[in-house]
Amino acid sequence: MFGYLLPDKQELKVKDFALYRAAYCGICRAIKLEYGQLPRLAVSYDAAVMAVLMMGVSGKEPTARKRVCVLNPVRKRPVYEGHEALKYAAAVTVMLTWGKLTDAWADERRVAALPAMAGLALANRKALRQYPQVSAHIEACLRDLTALEKAGCAEIDRPADAMGRMMGGIFECGPVVPEAARALLRPLGYHIGRWIYLADALDDREKDAKSGAYNVVNAMGKGQGSVELAEKTCLWAASQAAALFDLTEFEWGRAVLENVMYAGMPAVFNRVTGKEKGIDDRSLEGAWRQTELK
Repeated sequence: MFGYLLPDKQELKVKDFALYRAAYCGICRAIKLEYGQLPRLAVSYDAAVMAVLMMGVSGKEPTARKRVCVLNPVRKRPVYEGHEALKYAAAVTVMLTWGKLTDAWADERRVAALPAMAGLALANRKALRQYPQVSAHIEACLRDLTALEKAGCAEIDRPADAMGRMMGGIFECGPVVPEAARALLRPLGYHIGRWIYLADALDDREKDAKSGAYNVVNAMGKGQGSVELAEKTCLWAASQAAALFDLTEFEWGRAVLENVMYAGMPAVFNRVTGKEKGIDDRSLEGAWRQTELK
């Protein structure tokens, strides 16, 4: 997926990190069982967070079994299995990776994308058959996003909105999400998607300026005001996501997700903006919590 939605491992308890890692490994194993070995390279931190959230709200805890890994064939580790959320996260990982590769080839003619596309084509077709509604939603949102990027859109909210709508639909359509939780998970996913897009833009703005690739922060102008607006918009999206998460009601995996919201996301924001402290010398956790849900 994207790689920006992840916990702060240093702040996680050992048992909570073990839960998160078992979910991550569970998605990797689900990709292997459903789509083969090669697509396992696409597994991401974001997918593991989404899977923990969906398993938590489903009220059905996954089963953990000890398995060996190709990267660590000597020591067995707990791996979650047999939960529909893991299978769904595996399919979403494949579909989003396919979208990213096709976009890289269509827009920038990256030759390196071609062999990866060839290796992922069968997996993507299978994921499409399994979740046709989600696949159509992802494709539609990516088309909107691509059109905005090709047009050099200088309005920060428009491409961030496209990403937000995509993630909102992905969160809402999870097959194990109870009906009562869907109305909450859609806006939660929406603001997480906006935050991911803006964090990525802030992270890549200098690299994209050199290469000439589209970046909404650069498209707004070269002044410091554009960067500050992007940072504040990114903070706002994170605060809305955190406020919505606080409204959810479940226990299993909650400590991991609280860490993501109030430690992992601030740490990523600090990294992509080069800040050691939060805005206005407050902790970013405080900035997250003090922004009202609107």
